[in-house]
Amino acid sequence: MKKVLVLIAASVLFVGIGIAFIPGVTTTRAQPAPDPLHINPSPTTQTSPAVPTPTDPPLPPVEPLAGPPASYYPPRVVNSADASGGVTIWATHTDERFQIGSLFISSDTAMTVTLYDGALAIPVYVGANGGACPNIKPGWQSHTQGNDLTFTTSSAGNITVVVTGESVWY
Repeated sequence: MKKVLVLIAASVLFVGIGIAFIPGVTTTRAQPAPDPLHINPSPTTQTSPAVPTPTDPPLPPVEPLAGPPASYYPPRVVNSADASGGVTIWATHTDERFQIGSLFISSDTAMTVTLYDGALAIPVYVGANGGACPNIKPGWQSHTQGNDLTFTTSSAGNITVVVTGESVWY
C-alpha cells in the first residue's frame, strides 16, 4: 500500500513540475471576462462607466378599447319551458352569418332538439336529466347570409341551450 501512495505522489509531482516548464503556460490567476455592455461598475473606480447603460424604451400608454375584440362574443344562453314552437338562439342581420364555436344542450325531459340553419335541420337527442354537446366542427358557419340559428323540441320540457361563436360579416 505504501508503494502505491509513493507512486501516486511522484506522478502528481512530476506532472506539476512538467507543466511549470512548458513554454507559454503561466500559473497566474485567471482574470474576469470584460463587460462588453458596461453594465457592472468599473472594479477600479467602483462607479458606473461613462458609457450609458442600455435601457428599455418606455411602454406606450394603455388605451381602453371601444368595444370587445372582434373574436370575443359572450355566449348566447336560452332557457325555455316549452320550445316545441321554435326559439331563436342567434338572430343575424342580412349581411351576417353566425359561426359556431361550441354548443351545449341540457334538458330535464327526454326529447329531440332540432337545430335549424334556414332549411338545414340538425337533430340532437337529449336524454332525461341529461345534456348533449354535439361535435359540431368549430367554425361551422351558417349556409346563407341572414339565416337565424333556431331550435325546436319534440316535447315540452325545461331546456337550456348555450352557444358560443362569432358573427362573420360579408
